[in-house]
Amino acid sequence: MKKFIFMAICLASVSCSFKGDQSGGDTGGGTTASTSELKIDPNGDSDNDGAKDGEELSRGSNPFVADLPELKVKFLQNYKIEVFYHQKDSDPIQNQKSFVINTDVKDTNPDFKFRVGDIFARNHALKTAASFARFPAHSKGVFEDHDLSWVSYPELDPKFFHEQAIRYREVFNDQNVIDDIKITLSNQVKLNESPFFKEFKKLKLNFYFLNRETENYEILSSVVVDRHFQRGIYETFEVVIEHAPVGLLKESFFKRGEFIISEVDDYEIPALSTNYKTLLASVKSKTIPVLFETPLEEKTLYVATGDKGGVRFQDILKAAFDKNYEVQEDSLLKIGQFQNNLPEFTYLSEIADKDKLGRWFVMTNEFKDHYLDHLYTPSDRMVLAYNVGSELATQKMENFYSYDKSLTSNKSEIILPLGVASATAKVDIQIKPINRFGTRIENEKIHWETPSSCGKNCIPKPMTCDWDVNKFYSYNDPFSLSTDLLGEGEKLSLVIDGDEFQLSNLLKEKKAILYKVDGNVHLVIKDLKKIKEIKPFEEANISLKLKAYAGNDFFGIKLVGVAGDWRGLGGCPFNTPAVAETRGTHISKDTLELGEISWLVNDLANRGYPYRFQLLDSGPYYQEISLGVSSTIENYYN
Repeated sequence: MKKFIFMAICLASVSCSFKGDQSGGDTGGGTTASTSELKIDPNGDSDNDGAKDGEELSRGSNPFVADLPELKVKFLQNYKIEVFYHQKDSDPIQNQKSFVINTDVKDTNPDFKFRVGDIFARNHALKTAASFARFPAHSKGVFEDHDLSWVSYPELDPKFFHEQAIRYREVFNDQNVIDDIKITLSNQVKLNESPFFKEFKKLKLNFYFLNRETENYEILSSVVVDRHFQRGIYETFEVVIEHAPVGLLKESFFKRGEFIISEVDDYEIPALSTNYKTLLASVKSKTIPVLFETPLEEKTLYVATGDKGGVRFQDILKAAFDKNYEVQEDSLLKIGQFQNNLPEFTYLSEIADKDKLGRWFVMTNEFKDHYLDHLYTPSDRMVLAYNVGSELATQKMENFYSYDKSLTSNKSEIILPLGVASATAKVDIQIKPINRFGTRIENEKIHWETPSSCGKNCIPKPMTCDWDVNKFYSYNDPFSLSTDLLGEGEKLSLVIDGDEFQLSNLLKEKKAILYKVDGNVHLVIKDLKKIKEIKPFEEANISLKLKAYAGNDFFGIKLVGVAGDWRGLGGCPFNTPAVAETRGTHISKDTLELGEISWLVNDLANRGYPYRFQLLDSGPYYQEISLGVSSTIENYYN
């Protein structure tokens, strides 16, 4: 594909100024005046949209901006993914398994977004503006031809993404064969209101995905929707993509939260007895595409470039916006109601709360001369974007993903690297409790005194015996994590450059937020600086640490106290094996009178006593948990 190298111009150098006026003249210094002004030729077609300039004037349209049908294509939030697979070396029909991811978000859900999806060029313009927002010089960015037409499904909601990754990612392993992947999408298209286009028909859509192995976009499917679409109405239709590639889910969906891209390829325009591709090719031959972005609208204008070697920036503004713009000191200050009012800043985090204050950014393809002096031709490209502070401050620079299907501490501790974080990073960690296992001890204290009477012909032996019992057993149980992460959750810590911070304390101190996602817990950390200082333009290594509980104790029963006539037949040592048997345990080597008790145990064994006593050493025991973990670190431009 042909690539265009763009430069983002956030201009603050000193020069001349001008404002748009009804005659197209300039105010301020004369060096910015256009030398190649657009002129109306009643018999010509300046924008090559099929309507002569004179005709456009008489009907009230702009002869220098092409009249094209304006389609808005959006994904609906609901979609369904069906995956069919079987275990390797098994029968693919009899042993086939499947799972379904169905967002099934109803419009009564507060998280429901009725239409989602953004045009590629908008996202690219925001990222480029964020990366150079505080610099007065220009910068370069890379655009593709499709940037003005492709619409991407937004990155998945982190809570949903991590839940699905933990639940289904392991299906895509070497032990399984994926038989088929089927994706059902809901789409909406609207023909914006226009006096010139009442309808279109036979809409052809292309769907793409980014192949992460080749780093190329590949087509998934082409679909023709054979119906008439009326202006001003969102038309909804379903698209089914059969036999989707495994990489779409394995590498894009489950690892990066990326999904699908759509493109309007073509459609028929009954009003002009032609099709969109033909009309667009004609228009492109005599115009420059200008993507116009504000918080209120998004549209691509095709502005005439004239017949004398091109037009200047001011001519484009005049043709597109008449007098409603302002350029001063080589900077675009205003178009319409949107004007530069974003305060000066050093770091983007300083303007993260400015959701109504913004700045204009101009993006063009690379050329040597100043952007106000350049003569623009149909080979050039331009983006005019008004970006508010909150948008600029949340543009993602890079993303780190970490995953472990079954994290356990192996009787010690384990550290799972999550990635590298900047001072403004956002961290999402979802944890699925799988099971808890190890050795559990139940303690009992036994105090026994000889009764004052034992009946006729019986003389009680006055004595007191005290035993300490640690009854132990292995366990392996499912469990859940509490919303305060106390109990089992106290085994978890966040590690920032070697310093540990217990997750339960971060919640208590309101430095992290916890959400319940079915049986999982999802942690969000929006400001790492509240936990540990990270200076601007520095990075920190982030990890998740899981510790085992390690104890050291005796096992079984031990005699710990004696008084009175406790020796010999019927005494405290003599009765210790009997007490162990009643408790279903054995005898600790830490007991008092170990020698006498050992002799009794051996004697009982030699005489065939059915209960086989053991003498147990004291030592360590462990209590552990096993977790599924999926996490992302999003680093934003500083």
